[in-house]
Amino acid sequence: MIQIVIKAKHLQHNRDYRGAELMLPAGKGEILDALDRARVPYGSGEYQLMPHKKSPDLINEMLNTCGYNPSIAEMNHLAERMEHLSEDELHKLDGVVQICDSYDIADIINATHNLHRFAFYPGMTNDEALGEFAIDNGALFESLKNVPDDVIDCLDRSKIGELMRRDDHGALTRSGYVFPESNEWDVVYDGNTLSERSVTLEPGDPIISLYLRRCDMPDEDIMDGQETLRLHCPASNTDIAAVLEKMGVGSLDDCFIQGASSVIPAFDYAFSFGGDIEKINALAGAIKTHCGGERLTKYKAAYEMENVTDMQIALRLAVRLGEYDFEPHASTEAFGRAALAKTGMDVTLAAEYGFDFDAYGAKAMREKNIRFTPYGFISNPRGQELSMQVSRGAVTMHLPETVQAIREAYPPGTQVRLIRMEGEADMPRGLAGTVDHVDDAAGVHVRWENGSSLALLPDTDFFQTVKDQAITQEIQTMEKPFEQTMGGM
Repeated sequence: MIQIVIKAKHLQHNRDYRGAELMLPAGKGEILDALDRARVPYGSGEYQLMPHKKSPDLINEMLNTCGYNPSIAEMNHLAERMEHLSEDELHKLDGVVQICDSYDIADIINATHNLHRFAFYPGMTNDEALGEFAIDNGALFESLKNVPDDVIDCLDRSKIGELMRRDDHGALTRSGYVFPESNEWDVVYDGNTLSERSVTLEPGDPIISLYLRRCDMPDEDIMDGQETLRLHCPASNTDIAAVLEKMGVGSLDDCFIQGASSVIPAFDYAFSFGGDIEKINALAGAIKTHCGGERLTKYKAAYEMENVTDMQIALRLAVRLGEYDFEPHASTEAFGRAALAKTGMDVTLAAEYGFDFDAYGAKAMREKNIRFTPYGFISNPRGQELSMQVSRGAVTMHLPETVQAIREAYPPGTQVRLIRMEGEADMPRGLAGTVDHVDDAAGVHVRWENGSSLALLPDTDFFQTVKDQAITQEIQTMEKPFEQTMGGM
């Protein structure tokens, strides 16, 4: 494991800025979250990797001395390589890096692929010990092999060890002596393929990955972590059918959520050990639709602010995210500076007169009910409670931006499949329909296959979009597996 600190380049010289810690190897979601917490602008790649006191000396030396700063992808790959090395191989790696006299990330990655070409003698950590070993094991230089024993006893062990090390092209480490047994060297990493610094959420990347097991799995297999399969959400019906087939079950009713991982860390715990798989899948689809790119950082901040514990609220938050104000400042002082600047005051002049930006920021937070989160400052100036029950007949006012975003997400002709329509028993799970239009109250009007024209409420109802006719036809053949009873989180 390698622990590093990520710092945004535009903030790293601020005295009150600490960056974000990250333990490697890590998944993409963990990396994206660390970049968000470090306030690295989304997709910019403008970060600096810094050493951490808990990391191996080799890693800290590399980050302190290399001519360029490695990318997170490079460091993550190196961490994956080191995770599979034995203790002796890790000690050997220290010596190999010394012998190569390079702390370039590409050279270190390649070193992990060439350890079998080096010998390691544990315990020999200085020239004297190495010289003693040479004398005791007859490994002296040719010119010294015929020297009488009483003369050998007078030789400087440290000098012999030093000469032996130079002759071997070896290196002493804190754990032992390393030297090459071959001149061959495999170049596995070219220094380019992992050098891209930008990290973004690609269209095919999951929002939530569920680890599913069969409900009838024996307890001993559960303890061993056996027989679990991943369902990456949002998942199409084709994806779900493939997982069900691999698990040998006919329905999601026969599956149980053993664990979860997500680009939203809070979801890792919220959806572990139970939950309605289809509702989770629909939530992931809504977040993918409404919270793409840098808006995902805002969603995580709002999620923290609202202390969400209900899947319905998590859905409503995704749809209404535009109602929140978000500023990714790293400290109350930075927030205070920005707040003062908005008043038209000269911030530079205020600083010269010793203005207390931290106190000013704290005062603004109290007055406007602004919360500080690991991702920045978030507030809901409209003050509308997400937990309020929504009546289907009532008109809920949304910001024009929210309505426009919903219209863009669900244009006329979009195929949808219902998972749950709150309070409507005649609208069954699996019902398919076609979007007709979105009204000014953000209701998505649908021509349903059962003849109904009830509108979907995107912040209340759980549903999925159907991407193509093939999947639409597939829904009809898979209707029975998806007739499962609803459950909570």
